[in-house]
Amino acid sequence: MKNTSIEISTFRATVKAIGVYHLFLGVAEVYRIILRRAGFPFALNYNWQYELAWTFFYFAAAAALLFGTDTFCRLAFRPEAIAEALKDDS
Repeated sequence: MKNTSIEISTFRATVKAIGVYHLFLGVAEVYRIILRRAGFPFALNYNWQYELAWTFFYFAAAAALLFGTDTFCRLAFRPEAIAEALKDDS
């Protein structure tokens, strides 16, 4: 199966978009933690350790996806297919 450069660039864009989404989720969690600590009740049950753990997860997932996009691309596609698709494009 021959991979095109459009498929590879679409995959990279998708990985980066998921990374940005996780980045926004992490920022939203930090914002919620700060507002709750300031006294704005959003829920009946407040467990800040649980939310802090999810915040770390969101930021770690965002960092892995945003900085490791090429690595995920090499895992998804063969390196020869990437090089061939880039060569066919030029």
